[in-house]
Amino acid sequence: MTSPLLLPMDMFSAATIGDAVGTSFTHLLHQGDKSVFWTAGRAAGLMYAPIGGKYVALGDPFGLPDACVDAVREFAAFGRSAGRGSLFYHLGERYAEALRADGWRTIQSGEEAIVRLPGFHTGGKAWLKLRTKQNKLLRDGYRCDVTRADDGSVAWGELQRVSDAWLGRRTEKSFSVGSFSEAAVIDRPVASLRSPEGALLAFVTLAEYRDADGAQHAVVDLMRYLPGSPPGTMEVLFLHALGWAKERGYATCSLGVAPLANAEAMPRYVRPAVALLSKRYNFQGLRHFKSKFHPEWTKRYIAADGCPAWLALAAIGLLVHRRTRPGRTQPSGLYAAAATADSTSLRDS
Repeated sequence: MTSPLLLPMDMFSAATIGDAVGTSFTHLLHQGDKSVFWTAGRAAGLMYAPIGGKYVALGDPFGLPDACVDAVREFAAFGRSAGRGSLFYHLGERYAEALRADGWRTIQSGEEAIVRLPGFHTGGKAWLKLRTKQNKLLRDGYRCDVTRADDGSVAWGELQRVSDAWLGRRTEKSFSVGSFSEAAVIDRPVASLRSPEGALLAFVTLAEYRDADGAQHAVVDLMRYLPGSPPGTMEVLFLHALGWAKERGYATCSLGVAPLANAEAMPRYVRPAVALLSKRYNFQGLRHFKSKFHPEWTKRYIAADGCPAWLALAAIGLLVHRRTRPGRTQPSGLYAAAATADSTSLRDS
């Protein structure tokens, strides 16, 4: 079983072990394209990557709860002291508010879909369409399971075949988007759908983290399926994964962020850039898919200090599409730690 943070525990001081808090983004550290910024004493940290003269942090801080706001402010100070500036992507409301109080500008980057699992059910009229799809697949002999990839129930070659077919001629994305690798699936729950003949048709991987109250949370990471899979494949897999997580006592399951699906909430001068991006990426379609599971929507923000919003979006877009070497499980510079409060000793990746 991996740690709740999905990070090696030797990255933390002894005082943080057992008390550290993860987030719905910490599982993305395995991709090898991010480094970690640490506060003094490694009480809390942020994932980040450099691009275009900026340091771009992803998600909320992780570590000791009382030190997380400090991590945001120290990272901002480090960017200024390094002469590069800082950006925050998909930052939560608590930390966005702290930066606003310091004079930062924020815009909404998207909304994270959170399913509260104790009350999760599929009864009633609102779930009728999904229940119908699920019942038809199961009646036709398709099978859903949730296992761990390292227990032998799902062969690595099967997962690779489905992932390669799903990608086609596209390349894996990075930074804020999960990518397929051994590190992305090993020792993690994998929800799979098999044909009546037993062939793997689709899979969803789940990551895990722990909050400040000790509750465990699940996060949907990868979603892959074979072209030509039956209608409702991914909906049924999501239902099965949510039910599995509920049975095992998880408090919530994050379905991930629907980025830039909220153009009406963005400043007018940013909307043309969002409209242009929407022609290539189906942001609204992704939000519509996630809304089928009746989640709570939590706002996420971009925070920029003296950086135009369009430039912030461009920097983030470059990070998402920057290629990384496959199979890396630890980013270079991962153990770079701040020796002082202003973190001037941090190494770049």
